[in-house]
Amino acid sequence: YPEEISKELKSDSEFPHTNLVTTIEYAEMHGTIRESIKQFLNANPDRIPGSLKLGRDWILPADSPYPSDKRKKV
Repeated sequence: YPEEISKELKSDSEFPHTNLVTTIEYAEMHGTIRESIKQFLNANPDRIPGSLKLGRDWILPADSPYPSDKRKKV
C-alpha cells in the first residue's frame, strides 16, 4: 500500500499515522470479522479515526480504538 497511500495524500502531515493495517488485520486484532469493520466504515468513516479508503479497500491506524456500540441499551 505505501505507493498508493503516497499518491492519495498531499503531504505527510495530512495523515501522520505510520502503523497502518488492513480491515482484515484490524478485525483480527479486535476479535471480530472484517465485514463488521467495513460496515462501520461504510456507514460512517469517522467511527474509526484515521481511516482512509483506497479504491474499494480501507486502511486503518493499528492503534485506533475499536468503535463503541451506538445502539441503545434497554
